Amino acid sequence: YLSGGVYLGGTGAANLLDSYEEGTWTPTIVTTTGSGTILYNTASTEGFYTKVGRLVTLTFRVITTSIASRTGNVSIGALPFAASSTTSYASASFGYGSGLQLVSTASPSGIVAESSSSIELYVWDAATGPTAMTFSEYSDNGDLIGTVSYNTNA
Repeated sequence: YLSGGVYLGGTGAANLLDSYEEGTWTPTIVTTTGSGTILYNTASTEGFYTKVGRLVTLTFRVITTSIASRTGNVSIGALPFAASSTTSYASASFGYGSGLQLVSTASPSGIVAESSSSIELYVWDAATGPTAMTFSEYSDNGDLIGTVSYNTNA
């Protein structure tokens, strides 16, 4: 335990590491339209975070078993820290995706926008570029594993 933080590489204010935290969080699938309860495979849906100073790094897996009658765009919500209001977007990477209704040339991608507590999901297609992922492209048995790093004000 270091009371007051630790200086790395110098004694100036910019060199003070005054915050370090690790923990867990539960990712959720979020939309603002449609009805019904989204159900999860709770044995495998999980998230982990490390916060060093203002930098947050998340790793996560979210598996749904029912998306009910949801429509609109798909996001992953309940991020443990909101993104900074003064930094640009952060890009999420997905190493695995299953149960998605995507064309063979497409893959999932995502961003964390300024001041946001969610990852907006996108579909990257070599022919058309990025478009917001909709629930017609996500299915009851959707399964995503990913990571993202972003800055926070917390």
